[in-house]
Amino acid sequence: MSVPLLLCLLVAVPFLFAAAPAGMPEGLGPAGGDLVGLPEAMTPRAEAAPESVVEDGLAPPNPPATPVPLDGGLGLLALAGGMFAARRLGGRAVRVGALMLLAGTLAGAAYAQTLRPEVYVTNGAVNATALSADGATLYLGGSFTYVGPNTGSGARLSEVTGAVAPGIPVVNGFVRTAAPDGSGGFYIGGEFTTVGGVTRNRLAHVLADGTLDAAWNPAANNTVNALAVSGGVVYVGGGFTLVGGQTRNYIAALDAATGAVSTTFDPSANNTVRALVVSGGVVYAGGAFTLFREQQSRRYIAALDATTGAVTGWNPGATANNQVYALAFSGGIVYAGGDFTVIGGQARNRLAGFDAQTGEATPFDPNASGSVNALAVSGGVVYVGGEFTSVGGQARNRIAALDAATGAATPWNPNANSTVFSLAVSGGVVYAGGAFTSVGGQARIRLAALDAQTGAVTPFDPSVSTSSSSVSSLAVSGGIVYAGGSFTRVNGTSIVRNRLASFDAETGRVTTWDPNVNNTVSALAVSGGVVYAGGFFTTVNGTTTVRNRLAAY
Repeated sequence: MSVPLLLCLLVAVPFLFAAAPAGMPEGLGPAGGDLVGLPEAMTPRAEAAPESVVEDGLAPPNPPATPVPLDGGLGLLALAGGMFAARRLGGRAVRVGALMLLAGTLAGAAYAQTLRPEVYVTNGAVNATALSADGATLYLGGSFTYVGPNTGSGARLSEVTGAVAPGIPVVNGFVRTAAPDGSGGFYIGGEFTTVGGVTRNRLAHVLADGTLDAAWNPAANNTVNALAVSGGVVYVGGGFTLVGGQTRNYIAALDAATGAVSTTFDPSANNTVRALVVSGGVVYAGGAFTLFREQQSRRYIAALDATTGAVTGWNPGATANNQVYALAFSGGIVYAGGDFTVIGGQARNRLAGFDAQTGEATPFDPNASGSVNALAVSGGVVYVGGEFTSVGGQARNRIAALDAATGAATPWNPNANSTVFSLAVSGGVVYAGGAFTSVGGQARIRLAALDAQTGAVTPFDPSVSTSSSSVSSLAVSGGIVYAGGSFTRVNGTSIVRNRLASFDAETGRVTTWDPNVNNTVSALAVSGGVVYAGGFFTTVNGTTTVRNRLAAY
């Protein structure tokens, strides 16, 4: 670039900022709204915005009003507006379109243009800019509410307080599945292509300290839907056909330490694998497939040798007429849920149990009248949640307990008035989340706890929102129930908890833990004092920190 062109850019800076498209990611940076990441002399400031643009309950104290010089003015800088991820200014809302700072030099006829990652970015459009009379301060106005460093889309938050701890690496796309590594870290799979700015195609290993495992890089060429870890091996299912540079159709086995592709485990399915469970040296798989290697027919469900990948004789899917979406293993029985109405040579509407050795359909035949969304097995009982109104031969509205052997409904009958999406069992209590507002004849908004023996509603009553929202994921650990979903308030409408909250397992009293997520949380897991959350969100901490679809708390 010539000197005149650079100078033109600088003079025209008020006109370079254009509205960014809606839907851009928000909330980059550490917790608390503090602005960090720039030398003090380069820290941008913004004036207080009108009260109407401050999000209710989220605006921290006003920022310092004293202008701060931009490193001696704009003589060496070119500023541009655009759509870049950003975070909240530690004060009142002033929307700024994304800012990008390009470093240059006036010493020659051509100038390098290097993006400076330490410069803050924003989460909305910049519509106007103005320089102070001395040229030292740039004022920005627009539709943004956050300004801050580009810290990425992964976060680790305290399980106790919800505050951001040292972060996990940035994930740039959907995370569909995660599995603990047994050492405080976790494996993730999905549709992403980078983690922490490093290429990781759809598979990655995040260590217990929140760093990316530099050695583990299998690289799948398409979506990963399912992960299962067993005996130093990570089993992977999805829509891919290549992993680690090797042809592996829809299912593969990876070394848990190195990520190397197993040279022996290669079942080669002909379509997507959606669910995996491992037990006793056998990998059970469910999905959309109908064939494995050497044209061996296995319709929607199969058992594979965990070492060789060879298809075993276990074949309940020979007559299956639709896909399997979920699998669970308990007491020598493989439980399956999906869209099928025939499987294992028997009529089985959406739920079935199979002998883990023979593959024969067990007498377990609940015959659900509608979709089944959740399963939890405990003490010889299969707890079921969904959209059905009858199951196990009895009228059961959306939640039921079934004899694990026969599938017959037990007397346990909480009777939810709308869909149940998630279930968890702990300490003699069944926790249920969904779209319901009444369970067991008592008002329970989206989240309830039920006695596992009687079905009686316990005093646990977080009362999650009153609008059209739901709880879609649950996890229980250390006397605390973690809930994720699309809700925005708990305890009736008195306490704001955006889509993620925790409650005392006995009383239902909401805790102070408040990650404040900006979109639906659909999956939760707790391991080693860390709560892992997945869903459709892009920011946490009240949109102050970008965390695209995966966060650790």
